Amino acid sequence: GGSAPAGAKPPAEPKPATVTEQQASTATQRLLNRAQEISKVLAANKKAEAPTIVEAGMENVPLLSRATNIVRSTDRQIVSSAQDDILDALLYLSTGAAYNKEQLAQQKSAYLPSWSDDPKTREVKRRRLVQAIEGARVRAGRAWTPELDKILNELTSSPEMGGRAGANPYQSLSNDELLKQLGVKPGGR
Repeated sequence: GGSAPAGAKPPAEPKPATVTEQQASTATQRLLNRAQEISKVLAANKKAEAPTIVEAGMENVPLLSRATNIVRSTDRQIVSSAQDDILDALLYLSTGAAYNKEQLAQQKSAYLPSWSDDPKTREVKRRRLVQAIEGARVRAGRAWTPELDKILNELTSSPEMGGRAGANPYQSLSNDELLKQLGVKPGGR
């Protein structure tokens, strides 16, 4: 027979997601949704990806920074606000709390294209963003859902985000398998 030996424990029920995993999942969903918005805009208008020199200049002048949308196209306004939300979610995921201006500037420089970035640098920054989202999947742990996986796969295969069809090698992996692929011991979350 296939019955368990006397005294054997029944298989453990899967543990529910922790509050931290749920919070990471929520932040990751924000990342994915904003990245999808950017991808859709860039499919129609690549120029919306980065600020113009005029926009960048205005952002750095205290009295003019709040009026920057005057010089932005509608597409650029959508991308810019999505990028701001992405930075906020990334900083939340990395700090778990409030962050300072220096951290914000560092994240902006690492992930968002500037007016002076060449095409290769912009491509690298898009890939970094997708990698950060893939890392957020690990933090979401048990709160990661098939719906989030679907959005992530669409994003990683989106040409606007530097991807190609079937580009997400982690798509079908469980979180523990993903951790192993990334060189992290599953118990060490």
